[in-house]
Amino acid sequence: MHFTEKVFYVVLSLIGIFPLPCFADAVSPTKAAQDSYLTQQPNILLIVADDLGLLDLGYMGSEIKTPNLDQLAQSGTILRNFYTAPTCSPTRSMLLSGTDHHIAGLGDMAETSSAGTKKHPGYEGYLNHQVTSLATRLQRNGYQTFMTGKWHLGYDQGQRPAHRGFDKSFALLNGAASHFAHGKMLIPGRPPQYLEDDRPISLPDNFYSTTSYTDKMLDYIDAATEQEKPFFAYLSYTAPHWPLQVPDNARDLYQGQYDGGYDRVRNHRISEAQKRGHLPQGVRPAPLPSDAAPWDKVPPLLQKRSARQMEIYAAMVDVMDQQIGRVIAGLAKNGQLDNTVIIFMSDNGPEGGPVTKYLKVEKWVDQAFDSSYDKIGTVASYDFYSRGWAAASAGLDRHYKGSTYQGGIHAPAFITLPGQQGRLKNVSSVTHVKDLYATILDLAHIELSVEQASRLQSRSLVPLLTQKNGTLEDSPQGWELRGNQAMRSGEWKLVKTQRGPWQLFNLARDPGETNDLSENEPEKLSQLLQDWQKYVVQNGILTPSND
Repeated sequence: MHFTEKVFYVVLSLIGIFPLPCFADAVSPTKAAQDSYLTQQPNILLIVADDLGLLDLGYMGSEIKTPNLDQLAQSGTILRNFYTAPTCSPTRSMLLSGTDHHIAGLGDMAETSSAGTKKHPGYEGYLNHQVTSLATRLQRNGYQTFMTGKWHLGYDQGQRPAHRGFDKSFALLNGAASHFAHGKMLIPGRPPQYLEDDRPISLPDNFYSTTSYTDKMLDYIDAATEQEKPFFAYLSYTAPHWPLQVPDNARDLYQGQYDGGYDRVRNHRISEAQKRGHLPQGVRPAPLPSDAAPWDKVPPLLQKRSARQMEIYAAMVDVMDQQIGRVIAGLAKNGQLDNTVIIFMSDNGPEGGPVTKYLKVEKWVDQAFDSSYDKIGTVASYDFYSRGWAAASAGLDRHYKGSTYQGGIHAPAFITLPGQQGRLKNVSSVTHVKDLYATILDLAHIELSVEQASRLQSRSLVPLLTQKNGTLEDSPQGWELRGNQAMRSGEWKLVKTQRGPWQLFNLARDPGETNDLSENEPEKLSQLLQDWQKYVVQNGILTPSND
């Protein structure tokens, strides 16, 4: 087949305060998983895209060509209400720990956290040792484990992939880097650090991130196939994260396609996603970000540059899809495709920029990079798209990466099980990146003790994947990053920015979070505020009142 463990975490007291969403049937796999895989443990392929928006893929209605991801999604279960953290390393810590990022060590991103904050448990700036990584759990239970791509969970001894359960790894430790071998530092004084099996390496001249991570992953899969043990493969792409760069032969794949602007693209994507049942009909989308002018008000020269940046972004997504196609073909060649669970997700919503301003590197970029139009997308460039294009990526949703409005935390995701071809499911249950930990252990038939399971905030999604009308019990979900806060329970959601008041939205009627109901629904507001306070206590969150 061709496809083109946190010190304030006191379990007994916390259960009384705020019931944990924990591993379903925690000490043994669910019956659904047992019924699906009676004879053998499956391989697990976990693919993570970087800053990919909800409506960026073809199966959601995007104009970007992603046939391989489309076929996988349409053969699996699309998670329509899948949530992440607002930014990358907090999400990745939850993915690999099955618990909140304020427990796992990434209460804040290492790059933005102060030295004082890092002294607090859960804010160390790396995947801490209060948690057992997913890879370690699988490794201890007979899995071969390997990863390629972005790590972003620690630089030092004891923090890197080789120390957190991966037998083999080809990893970028940083949160971002040039996509080419000889690109300049994105932040002065912070050179990219690449390791292979925990040894520093120099990149080959022909290195391009997406292709090279795929090449190495295929090598690992080929070698793993020779062993009579299942494997866990974590393919962590850096696309389409800035800087927007692609190989020369892909720079013009979408030439001219975005000249009509982000308003038109956004409206088309929303309409297509609604036709396909991925978005609700008859609802109002979030307004454009306040600093994103309607396209017809953007000066022509800025339109030209902005459209070109979006062309490169689209090409990065296209190239990533092509490379995923190579991985699927490699699995098929090795006779492993029919025994491999494939999970795909993005780590957060689309980038909203302006990157150089919030990183405070404007002067460095002016000195070290070529900002001319003809260099957009090349190794010499340092480009990112504007908030208008982020709105097109987010669809109905408000805001973008870094925000606890929907646009920052509502991400694309699907899970495809062996033998599901032609059995598309589109589930609306609220799911979370933390849930993938328990789901993978369930599918792998890995049993946990009651004590081990009590440390998780993770629910197995296997019933959603294998049962016709499978459901999950709803539980409150909370978010916090740098003072941006949110709490969702059922169809209701509270949101608070760093300096703003609490706002209340009904997501069933208002997915774009346009109508604040905090004054109209005082009882619901009070209930969610109580849930929020429990979330803060449960996870030891530093807020302005307790840090």
